[in-house]
Amino acid sequence: MRKFSPLACVFVFLFFLPSCFVSPPAEESSFLAMDTLVSLSAEGRDAKETLSRIEDRIKLIDGAILSAHRPDSEISRLNSSGSAPLSPELYGWLETSLEIQKKSSGAFDISLGKIKLLWEDAGKNQSLPLPKAFESLISGGLQLSDGKISGLDNRLLDLGAVGKGIACDEAGKILQNSRCARAVVSVGGSILLYGGGNFKVGIRHPEKGAQEIIGVLETYGAFVSTSGSYERGVEIGGAWYPHIFDPKTGYPPENGLVSVTVRAGSGLVSDALSTACFVLGAEGSAPLLKFYGAQAIFINDKKEIYTSEELAPYFALEDNAYSVFILK
Repeated sequence: MRKFSPLACVFVFLFFLPSCFVSPPAEESSFLAMDTLVSLSAEGRDAKETLSRIEDRIKLIDGAILSAHRPDSEISRLNSSGSAPLSPELYGWLETSLEIQKKSSGAFDISLGKIKLLWEDAGKNQSLPLPKAFESLISGGLQLSDGKISGLDNRLLDLGAVGKGIACDEAGKILQNSRCARAVVSVGGSILLYGGGNFKVGIRHPEKGAQEIIGVLETYGAFVSTSGSYERGVEIGGAWYPHIFDPKTGYPPENGLVSVTVRAGSGLVSDALSTACFVLGAEGSAPLLKFYGAQAIFINDKKEIYTSEELAPYFALEDNAYSVFILK
């Protein structure tokens, strides 16, 4: 089993260049934001300056807009007031998130902040929350109109399931206005692969340490996000409960999945779909993936891997204890 430096759920471990392309050596940097490690690498004449702009932008949207832990962020102020005018950036991200919520039949939900807090308290108290505790927190009808959001009621917005994808989208915008030929932006479990040629992405092994991979996906430039049951959660009575919730019950889904990796044309979409598909399961995710032109790799606790047909020829398994199947 090969080992690589941990970058949460997915790893870019080979940075290919076309044989005829000559460029300055890659610039690299890393920093902490969004409760995770952010790693940047780029090739081009203004690579160093571009990476600096990306770092500034990610830190800005984290602290000023998306963070649910900073009382002065836009999300925190919105949760405190229940309804408030939205910045154009946040309005656009919420609009896309609510569309995905609708298209996934509620499998993805951006208003599960209180459910997350209930599980954090459950971990501290070592006592499972009762179903009754979730009754008033189950998804309702969030509405966007006139630059505002309404319908929060007894729930809290939490964009943790899309924040890292949003950061990759923002990095992509900066790269498009740079002279960088290729770049990799890794924000926790979400990655932007920017530029021509192919990239190889290692997918974390769900049963082994953070440096182990279960397989390698070769892909063109795109956004790749992974949601894994091993990533964040609480242990209660010796059992592990991941922080991926079925919005209809408030509990983690019981479908046997341990990780879902999604490739899409947007960071926000790939991030949101990896969560939605984790809840929906492999077969139930097909219409959602098709609608967004996305593809996925599902890994379950029976040592089975299901890949979208488009990805199957480009996925190389590293652990022969697992079997690979193609989703039709």
